[in-house]
Parts: sequence; C-alpha cells; structure tokens
Amino acid sequence: MKFAKLFLNAMIPEWIKLYLNYKLLKTQLSSSVFIKKKIKLLKSKYKTKKKQYKQEKQKLLENELVSTKIKGDLRGFCDTIKDDLIKIQSFLIWKYQDIQKKNNKLQEQIKLMKKQLEFIKLKQYMGDETDFKKHLQDFKEKSYILKQTIYQFYIEILQYKSFVTSNHQGLIKILKKYKKWSITQFRDKQFESLVLSEVMNEILILKKVPDKCSQLLNVTERLLLNNFYALNPKKGRYNLRKYQQQKSVKGEILFKFGLFIGFALVLLTFIFLLRIEGYIDPDNNQNQHSIFQKMFPCFRGLALFIIYYWYLALDLWGWTHFRINYKIYLGFNHHFSTVEEVFKRVSYFSAMFLLSFVFYSLQAENIDPFSYRDSYTKYIPLVLWCILLLYIFFPFTTILNGPGRVWLYKILAGAVYGHFIKYESRFTFCLDQFISMAIPLRDLDYTICYYKTIWQTGEIHDNECFSSNRLTGALIAIIPFSMKTIHYITRARDKGKFWHTDEMWNFFKTLLATWVAVLSFLANKHYIYRIIWIPFAAFCSLFQYWWDLKKDWLFFEKGSNVRFLRNDLGYNHPCIYYFIGISNFFLRLTWILTVSPNMYLYLNITNKELFIFVIGFLEMTRRLINNFIKIEKEYITNLRSLKTTREIVYPFANQDKSNFQDIPDRLTLSGLYLNEQDKSDEDLIQLFRATTNMLEKSDLNKSDYLFQGFQPDMEILERAKKQEKFQESQIRKIKQENKNLKAQLI
Repeated sequence: MKFAKLFLNAMIPEWIKLYLNYKLLKTQLSSSVFIKKKIKLLKSKYKTKKKQYKQEKQKLLENELVSTKIKGDLRGFCDTIKDDLIKIQSFLIWKYQDIQKKNNKLQEQIKLMKKQLEFIKLKQYMGDETDFKKHLQDFKEKSYILKQTIYQFYIEILQYKSFVTSNHQGLIKILKKYKKWSITQFRDKQFESLVLSEVMNEILILKKVPDKCSQLLNVTERLLLNNFYALNPKKGRYNLRKYQQQKSVKGEILFKFGLFIGFALVLLTFIFLLRIEGYIDPDNNQNQHSIFQKMFPCFRGLALFIIYYWYLALDLWGWTHFRINYKIYLGFNHHFSTVEEVFKRVSYFSAMFLLSFVFYSLQAENIDPFSYRDSYTKYIPLVLWCILLLYIFFPFTTILNGPGRVWLYKILAGAVYGHFIKYESRFTFCLDQFISMAIPLRDLDYTICYYKTIWQTGEIHDNECFSSNRLTGALIAIIPFSMKTIHYITRARDKGKFWHTDEMWNFFKTLLATWVAVLSFLANKHYIYRIIWIPFAAFCSLFQYWWDLKKDWLFFEKGSNVRFLRNDLGYNHPCIYYFIGISNFFLRLTWILTVSPNMYLYLNITNKELFIFVIGFLEMTRRLINNFIKIEKEYITNLRSLKTTREIVYPFANQDKSNFQDIPDRLTLSGLYLNEQDKSDEDLIQLFRATTNMLEKSDLNKSDYLFQGFQPDMEILERAKKQEKFQESQIRKIKQENKNLKAQLI
C-alpha cells in the first residue's frame, strides 16, 4: 500500500484538515518528476552520444516554460510546508495543554473520589445506615461516570499520539521525495537553509512527543486499573487494548459471508418462483391451508425486523468505510461491535428465517414431498419471534453481545425517562427508530393476538387481530411521537428558551405527525376524519421533508461551495447527497402510510398484505438513508469543533471537599474495617482495595511546552478551513498546468 493511502487511513477524521497536506506537496513536486523522466528518456535515446545528450538536456532545462513551471511549483512547495508547519505546531500545543489540564483534573477527581469513599465508610462505622445508603448510591453513580471519563481521556491521548506520529512520518517522507525528485539547479538555497532546517527541527521534536504520550498513557492506565479494576486488572487492560487494535477482515470471514449471500439468493429465488406459480398468495381465501391468509403478518414482522437489522449493518459499513465517527453520537465506549460481527449476527437470523419460511410454505401449500401438519408448523413464526426477543432481552451480559444489550437498555431508559435528568439527542434518535418500526411492531402485536386467540378458543381469530381493528395499532405510532414532543420540551427547558427556537418547531412538527396517526385511527369511526386526514398528511410530509434537508442534514447552508449542500461533506461525492435528497422526498410520501395504519384500506389496493410489506420495506429504506446522513451530520458538527470523543465529565465537584472536613487526614482506606456485608458489593470492594498511594504527577507539566516560540491559537480550525479551499484549487491548477506542459513538450 502506498504511503499516501496509509497516511489517509491513519488520520483522525475530525482533525483531517489539520494534517500535513501530503497530496498538495506531492502534486507540487510532480512537474520536477515529469522533467526527470523526460531527461531519463533523453539519456537512453542518446546513450552513445554523450555530448548530444548533454546538449539536449541543457536545452530542455533552459526552456523558459520548464524553468518557470518548476520554480513556481518549488516556491509553492515552500509556502505550503511553512503554512502546514504553523498549523500543526499551533494545534499540537493547544491540544497538549488541553490534555494536560484534563490530566490534572482527573488526578484531582481520584483524590475526591477516595475522600468520599472514606467518608462513606465512616458513616457506616458510625451506624448511620440511612445516610450511608444515600451517599453510597451517589458514590456508585459518580464513580461509574468517572471511569467512563478516564476511558474517554485515554482515547484522546491515543488520538493525539496518532496525530503526531502521522505528521512526523509525513514530513520525513515528503522531504525524502523533495531531495529525490527536485532538480538541483532549480532549488532555492535560501529555502533549504531556512525552511528545511526548521522542518528538520520539527521532525526531531515530533519524534520525542510519542514517548511523552506513552508515559501519560501508562499513567492513565494505572489510574484506571488501580482504582476501578483492582480485582480484575486483566479486564481493564482488555478494554483499553481494544482502542489500539486495528482489525482487518479475514479471508475466511469474506468466504463465509459470500457463501451465505449465495445461499440466501437461492432461497429468495425459490420463494419468488413459488409466488409466480400462484402459491403463497396473501389474499387467496379459497385455500384453507394458505400460508398468507392470516399467518402472513407474523412472518412479515420478522422479515421487516431482519431487513432493519441489515440496513443497520449497511449503515455501520458505510460509516466505517467513509471514516465517520459514529461512536461519539451513539455513546459507544469500549463496548461496540465491528462490521464483521454485525454482519455475522444478521446473517444467522436471516438464514434461520429463510429456512423456516420456505419449510412452512411447502408444508402449508401441500407441495410434495411435503404435507401440511397443522399441529406443529403453525408455531414456527412464534418460535422465531421468541428467539429474536430472547436475543434482545437475554439477561446475561457475558454472552450473545451482552455489552451491546446493556447499551440498548440504557438508550431505551434514556428515551423513556432519562431525558428528564439529562437530555441527549441520541435518545430522540432512538425514538426515531421506533417510529420507522411501526409496521413490524404492529405485526408483533398481531402475532400475540393470533396465538392468544388460538390458545383461548382453539380457533383462528375472525379478523379482530388486524391492526386496523385494534387500538394498539394506532398507539404504536402515537406513543413514540408523543414521547418525542416531551423530549423537545425537555431540550427547551435545558436551553432556557422555547418560543422561536428549533425546539418549538420540532415540537409542533412532531405534534402534527401525532395528530395524523390519531386521525387515521378515527377514520374508522366517521368518514369526515378521512377528509381531514388528507391535508394534515400532505402538510406533515412536506414539512418533515423540508426539515430533514434544512435542519437534520444541514443542506442549503449559506456560503456553501457545493450547490444546495454544505461546505463539509463526510462522503466522497455530492451526487450521494443529491440522490439521497431526491429519494427521501418519495420515501416521505410513503412514510405517512406507516403512521396511518388504516388509510391503506381506502386506497382500493387489492393485495393489501403485500402492499403493507412494501410500505414497511420502503420505510426501512428511508430509515437507512436518514441514519446514514444524520450520523454524518453529527460527525460534521464534531469536526467543526475538533471534538473526537464524548464530553469529558468530572462528577466529583470541588465543593464536595466541604463534606470531608470532619475526616482526619490520617484516615486512609487501609485503616477502615471491611466487614462481611461489604464483600457482597463487588464494585465497592474494588474501590475499597484500591491503592492508597496516589500516582505521582506526570512529568508532562504545564511549563513543559514541546515547542518554544509558539503560542496556542484558538482559531486553528478557521485558518485550516481557509487554507483547505485554496489548496484544493492549487491542486487542480497544478495538474492542469502539468497537462499543458506535457502537451507542449511532447
């Protein structure tokens, strides 16, 4: 792999504009490379005639067009590397000071945490059980937050080290290319004596920085292990090592995945051929054993859930491929699944579903050599639903992607009630997923009703389980929208303002969508509600579409150099955004039918069950697109603020020191009594047995600046943005000039 590609892959996405512009520097040396190749051809042409070769070479180098072009490019090389040096140095110092400040705060937080633990043990020793339990619960919550904060800090140091190492290697590589590619007689001696010497000094300084970072990484690791993993340091080290591992896709995984895709395509083709032959018709009421009479919604909900899972996997692959940092927004720490792991899980579910579906279809349609056995085949969808729900709500956290389920539970809790305590936009993001899953959730409700009726009466229901006849069908769409309106009120409360804000418009937009779902349910009661539903649905769809483009995706940004879009694009080409923007318009029109479960009855659709499946599939596709762009927009927001990790939180406030004034300084952890009751609390034991000797201060002191003569610049990113646009135009200009030069010399 070429160094340019390795250099690009090693970049921290949010800091990409602050790196050495290796591509431009190489482009500025390209004219010298072309002339050197030309000279080499001349040498082979006049191999036996040295005098003639020298004359032709001198003639080529004295060409005014050649000399002007090469000198101009080398001067540009000089200016570019000087500007990049200032940019890199300024950011390195600013970020270094930021890391050092956070390091000092974390050291202070550990001291406060230990003081509070001593205070809690003293309360227990004095027999104040009520106060003891209250402080203990508060302590557990704060210590958990502090542990996550240390993880975030560890990531920041790793990223800083990566930034330094990449730029160090880039400078060495480009200087080698300069000495190898540039033509001696066109070199600027003054540039070599001043700028190149400065670059060499910078290279020597950058060489020492990773050692400083390694020291701080060791300090942070010991801080985490001694205070949070005293009983199981191996687990802590494993979590930390996940941040440093660069996993590659193995050939065996690709082979298995390709094998599954081929197998799935064969089964899907077989199902399609059965449908062409007239089997598995959901609207065929003539055959009493027809699979799609009243069993189809049970399978349809499963299929849509699996399609949603596939779309999540595709989103994850896209974010990983385009290096979109989705972990910040979604709140992942060390507990996240790789692309390969997600595809592996969804492949298992898909294979299980397809095999069961084909087997049930052959049994239900009495296709030889199979025959229908109603006694057990009717429970196949129920078994599949149980497996899916068991996977999601499996109680153990050590197997079957346990950390992922814990993360899901926390997101669900935050979406239901956690936003009252602290609002996070990912909670609303979670509710958006439930809105798109309205049809599969209704099918789950149908499945429960279907089997409940069989067990109670021994017979299949008489159409009363369909969502159009049940209040739950409307509530599945109404409840997420209602909760979203509460989220926007909570967010307005945190900001201290509601009127004339985005929160206000989001509130009314979501309230309008809620009324669309309500009117759809009331349409069964009186036809007047159908008439009212039409303008509500039309206005709601258009408003939602405009809001997607303008607010959720940040399109139509003022001063954008890409028409109708924005300046910063996480994906490679604007055509991706144009395609998504246009397709989202049509998908928004179908979305309105997912929140209106009854309205399809009045559209004169013959194949109603298949029509609902198609609508559900299109809604899952819209969710794929929305997630794909929504996370990219959040990444762009983080990029503009140089944010690479979640917010660093310091839970133990300084004013807490007042609570510990009555504790003697000589009271230490080792001097407290550990009784049998304490041994039942593993987390408390880990903290209790933590080392009593505080880690010495890191040798990264505030006064120990890596670079002398430079001051931190808080407008680094603004300067980098201005440089980026100019440098991109320079690359296009130089490439065009090189083409013209080649054409004239040829």
